[in-house]
Amino acid sequence: MKYKLLTILFIIGILSGSLFADDYSGGQAGAFLRIPVGARAAGLGNSFTAVADDISALYWNPGGLFQIKSFTLGGMYSLMSQDRIHNYASLIIPVKSIVTFAISGNQFGIFDIYGRDECGNFTEKYDDSESAISLAVCKSIGKFLGLGFTVKYLRHSLQNGTATGLGYDAGILIKFGFNNNLLNSIRLGFMAQDIDSNIKWNTDSSTKEDIPITMRIGSALELKIKNNPLLITFDISQTTNEKMIFHAGIEKWLFNILALRVGINDEDINFGASFRITGFQIDYAFSQDILESEATNRFGVQINF
Repeated sequence: MKYKLLTILFIIGILSGSLFADDYSGGQAGAFLRIPVGARAAGLGNSFTAVADDISALYWNPGGLFQIKSFTLGGMYSLMSQDRIHNYASLIIPVKSIVTFAISGNQFGIFDIYGRDECGNFTEKYDDSESAISLAVCKSIGKFLGLGFTVKYLRHSLQNGTATGLGYDAGILIKFGFNNNLLNSIRLGFMAQDIDSNIKWNTDSSTKEDIPITMRIGSALELKIKNNPLLITFDISQTTNEKMIFHAGIEKWLFNILALRVGINDEDINFGASFRITGFQIDYAFSQDILESEATNRFGVQINF
């Protein structure tokens, strides 16, 4: 068991090193897959690889799904400028505490775009819509390790053209629990997103676009301050041919009802909060728009049955 775990970590380390060697950026396919999901994760500055214990775990690290012990349902809505939409929903189903299954839908797009000819006259209305339907499975090994794998059906519709394809994610989460008055847990997470992923257009050219890999490595430290949890998170992420990004966040729960968050996402500061009562949780995050200088407001809801 120990040697298998070391082998997996060694492979991830090699992949991480090859990707982290680049520090430049460029336009790449499947960009919507790199728009973060989850209001809680956004409030933590998108440092969620080693946390991955809510409805957004499929996106951040399917290896963390083993931490969710009950049937869980939820979603997210992002309020964005320029008529863009970004929605996410997921369903998580634990089975006998050793295997966890999950399904999610992720959609981003702009609808009712007005087309114009060279004279500026209206020609037609069309949509630019991208979506991913994901199926994930997580196998827990003991109480401290989760191995997760996700397969995604990808679709991009633009005017009269449609592109479809498959994507794959893999993740590991290691959780060490402690039984003392200060330290609750230490978690480490590793995630490879969009391994060998691509889409192919149904146009005459049959263009095939490869989606770049995103690698993330993270850690999370959970403390107990006067019996109230305090979570501190750190992440490093990089997409092929783009610069490395540092993420960090702090989450403080008060009376197990209200949570406050602040996070650093590269050069931006994010904020967030949650309200929780009897298995029902509402999340909110204020963060910088990934495409422009305006802010994005994310709203999330999660129900544990």
